[in-house]
Amino acid sequence: AFAERRRAEGLPAQSQAWGLWQEASGMTDVLRAPDRDGTLPDGTVPMPTEFALALFDEALRQDDTVLTLARFDVAKLRTRGAPPLLRGLLPAVPAACAPTVRLQDLAPSERAERLLTEVRAAAAELLGHRDGEALPPDRKLQEFGLDSLTSVELRNRLSTLTGLRLPATLVFDHPTPKSLADHLHGALDALAETGT
Repeated sequence: AFAERRRAEGLPAQSQAWGLWQEASGMTDVLRAPDRDGTLPDGTVPMPTEFALALFDEALRQDDTVLTLARFDVAKLRTRGAPPLLRGLLPAVPAACAPTVRLQDLAPSERAERLLTEVRAAAAELLGHRDGEALPPDRKLQEFGLDSLTSVELRNRLSTLTGLRLPATLVFDHPTPKSLADHLHGALDALAETGT
């Protein structure tokens, strides 16, 4: 209410309601025990500090007076059924982001093509484009509005897609869809060779 009043008077203000931070020890115990993967029963996921700080920076760029800043496991919300308040927030899953076969089961040439399609589709959704065709394979994603927050989210999606542990700097180390897909392809090949 204080923030709304200041805004009505033309003064700067923003109220931020935060989800859990990963490093806030004890908070998850107070609210409810998380699942083995860290997801809470309501579908929220404790945020690593790097992700939360990027989210904070993005929030400050918004003109909204009241914001809720939290991270959700969308797949779990779909599976378990989202609370009524969140149902309208669940995005539709683009066809290209819902693989029907494991990437490891594809022939190398098919996998390379599929990875490029998946990378472009995931990046397009995060950057507000209709589909992956809007993102040329050899153009830097930063040219299309990628920032620290969306780079972390894209890394998370690609990690889920491939089953690989990927560094937070992934998208900045491999800034184009093609270089990202090539890196993931090489990492999956290396994984297959070691049998791990």
